[in-house]
Amino acid sequence: MLRNYYTLYHMSNELKEFIGWKTVVAFTQEKGQLVIEISNNKISKFIIFNSDGKKDSVFISDRFNRAKKNSMEPMHDLTDEVIQNVSIVGKNRIVKIDFTNLCAYFQLFGGDNSNIYLTNFDRKIFDAFKQSEEYFGKQYNISNEEPPEFWELAPSTKICTALATSSYMFGKLYSGLLCNKIELNPETLVGDLTDDQIKLLTEECDSLKSKLLNTNQFYVYDLPETAYTFSLININERKECFVTSKVSEAIRHTLIKEIQSSNFEVNYKKITTKLESMLLKYEKRIAQFKDFDSIDERTKLYRKYGEVLMAQPDLKLKSGNKIKIANWNNEVIDINLDSKLNILDNANKYFDKAKHSEAELQVRKKRIPAEEDKIAKLKELKSRLADIDNNKELEKFVEENRRILELSNVQNANEPSTKFREFELGDNYKLYVGKSAANNDELTMRFAKPNDLWMHARGTSGSHAIVKLDKEIKLPKHILTRAAEITAYYSGSRNAKYVPVVYTFKKYVRKPKGANIGAVVISKEEVIMVEPKLPENSNQPN
Repeated sequence: MLRNYYTLYHMSNELKEFIGWKTVVAFTQEKGQLVIEISNNKISKFIIFNSDGKKDSVFISDRFNRAKKNSMEPMHDLTDEVIQNVSIVGKNRIVKIDFTNLCAYFQLFGGDNSNIYLTNFDRKIFDAFKQSEEYFGKQYNISNEEPPEFWELAPSTKICTALATSSYMFGKLYSGLLCNKIELNPETLVGDLTDDQIKLLTEECDSLKSKLLNTNQFYVYDLPETAYTFSLININERKECFVTSKVSEAIRHTLIKEIQSSNFEVNYKKITTKLESMLLKYEKRIAQFKDFDSIDERTKLYRKYGEVLMAQPDLKLKSGNKIKIANWNNEVIDINLDSKLNILDNANKYFDKAKHSEAELQVRKKRIPAEEDKIAKLKELKSRLADIDNNKELEKFVEENRRILELSNVQNANEPSTKFREFELGDNYKLYVGKSAANNDELTMRFAKPNDLWMHARGTSGSHAIVKLDKEIKLPKHILTRAAEITAYYSGSRNAKYVPVVYTFKKYVRKPKGANIGAVVISKEEVIMVEPKLPENSNQPN
């Protein structure tokens, strides 16, 4: 529903809020995605266009972390253009942005048919996001043909298809909801409708169309049958959902949830594979433990070798690494020997092996119940795992059963670590603060990545602090101030009125050879003066 006509209608209205804003740059770092940074000389926003066939959409985002590498800047003509107007083109899934010197058509027909075209005011294409050379110089033709009215469709058309493709342009989701509301089978043919049904259907269609056009609330549902679903209307009052007054925020939330859902599938498969592997391992081990006969035969064989060797006339003789001896039944047997030992010592060595084998048998018998208990627990976990359908529950499941699943308690360096104090700064930024000199070393030299922001109170002892960043970006002033206030609080100048806090990217922080624990050298630092304090909602110890 992200590229439904009504969604794009509201998106075009939201984009009108940015009339007068200037484009800074257009760049791409992901296949099928173009990001256009716009600014009003005070703040920046980002128009994000997706056209990979899975999440085709256009929306506004408050922030976007641009990659330092593998980022390209196509469509240079968009730079320094001022937005003059935004509109949706007819009944097409096309959002048009008029700039000072050109027009941009955001076409969302799906997959390969989704594209951005830059044209002059006569609609002649001079650039395109995808396959630019193919479209260069061609006319951008927009169909003026209106979708047929509902009653103009062939009598053999199914109601669900008619509602989706007629001038109502409801699409699959809204068509299905409407049919359910009036208890009409969506497979019913248009030609089979009675006059009363047509009247009722027309009234409901007009009502739904009005709601879709005039809504100021946007919803995202987690529905089992359709995963995360974006909607312009409340489709299930009993189902908890994400609600916002900004269509862009709802679109972005939908995309994030879909990515998280995709990550869930990967993580779920890993845990499932882990459980199945462990079950197979323990089942094989149990089979080996219960193989009493082979252990018993081995014990008897070792004892037999020892007894045969003890019957030899010269026990102090060394006979190399093998000896042929006839036993009491005149059966000639080959016995492997340790060439460094004499007959007597080799015999005692076999008696020792027999004792060890007997002891092993007893150990195995004692371990079988414990191994069977592990198998029972793993089967129980496998059954519980089958009922989990989201990342939050999966993470809880893994944490609760980390020991049984034989998972390490040591977290990866790029994961949030419970070893450090953690603070939510807002806008998805998080601060990590060291607890001791050794902890500072671990935070800075192992946990932090090159583009993370490093902080420390100047001229005094105190904790190192790290703001996790995906890329080297400038923090919003209020986030930087909040992080610095916390950093100053965990310093020797906690009781001062104002404290200077230095900050730089972690890549400019190094530890000299032989330096004391927690000691570092920094370069390219900047300084901010703040009052030492913790956030009001902090639950961290002093």
